[in-house]
Amino acid sequence: MYAYGHVLGALVAYVGAICSLSVGFGAGRILGGGMTIDDLGLPRWAILRAAFARLNDRPVRSVALMRMFLFMAPTLNFALALTPIAFRDYVLGSAIGLVVPLTPILAFIDIAVVK
Repeated sequence: MYAYGHVLGALVAYVGAICSLSVGFGAGRILGGGMTIDDLGLPRWAILRAAFARLNDRPVRSVALMRMFLFMAPTLNFALALTPIAFRDYVLGSAIGLVVPLTPILAFIDIAVVK
């Protein structure tokens, strides 16, 4: 935001975050070698197990909710890459879920650095 201004800077940060998440997901799919998340026995937290259980029924909503709480976590990218979710659903869910945590972060940066 500092270099590009408020609106363009926020847009660049948002698009950059989505690109970063997409690359992590793609790497997970490639490096996973056909392994599934069930093979690994993940996740261990009950709330994440519930979210992963609903992944097939509501993929976009599940990814959005996980992204809201785990934000840019690379482990989430890799774990989701080991599921049968479509790349399109992953990107759409991530794009929706990023709005909630990214907004206060950008607002804080705007207040702390720009002004």
